[in-house]
Amino acid sequence: MKENGNEKQSVGRNRKSKASALTSESFAGFIEKNDIEEFYITGADATACVKSTSYNLVKAGYKVHVISDCVTCYDLKKLDEKFAYYAGKGCDVKKLGEYTDEINEILAEKEPFDVQLEYIL
Repeated sequence: MKENGNEKQSVGRNRKSKASALTSESFAGFIEKNDIEEFYITGADATACVKSTSYNLVKAGYKVHVISDCVTCYDLKKLDEKFAYYAGKGCDVKKLGEYTDEINEILAEKEPFDVQLEYIL
C-alpha cells in the first residue's frame, strides 16, 4: 500500500475475481488506456485461467497468441485438447521458439539503426 495523504492505495496489483484476467477492472482499464491490442499468453492452468483469459480476450476483439510450451495443467494429457480449443476459438498457438524465430526474421530485414529507434520509441 502506498500512502497518499491520509489515503492508502494499492500500487501495481491487478486482482481478478474469476479465471479470466479481464475480470480485473484495473487490468481491463490498463489495456484500454494503453491501446494494447495483442497478447501473448502463458500460464499454469490450461483448463481454467489460460482457457478463460484467452477465450475472453478473443471474444473482446484482441489478437491472442498462446505460447504452448509455456502453458501447463494438472493433467498433461489434456494439453493438446486445450491447444486445439484455443486455436478453434481464434487464438494463434505456437511454441516460444516459433515466435522468436518470426521476430528474428523481422529484425534481420531491418537496418540496425531502424531496430534501435523502434525500441527506443
